[in-house]
Amino acid sequence: MTIGVRQHKLLITVDDDGSGKATDPKEGNGLRGMRERTAQLGGTVHAGPHGDRGWRVRAMIPLGEL
Repeated sequence: MTIGVRQHKLLITVDDDGSGKATDPKEGNGLRGMRERTAQLGGTVHAGPHGDRGWRVRAMIPLGEL
């Protein structure tokens, strides 16, 4: 997990180096809930396969003037 600030956005990334890619592309309630809450803050969530194995979820939330 990494948390940082880039171009006035809070960037949160979670990588899973699991044994393989998900075989069911259907979105569950957890990811849907993350997207809804992040959208309320004006941000986005992207999730999908990462590298040869594993999964990545990345949230970007805009920050006000620093």
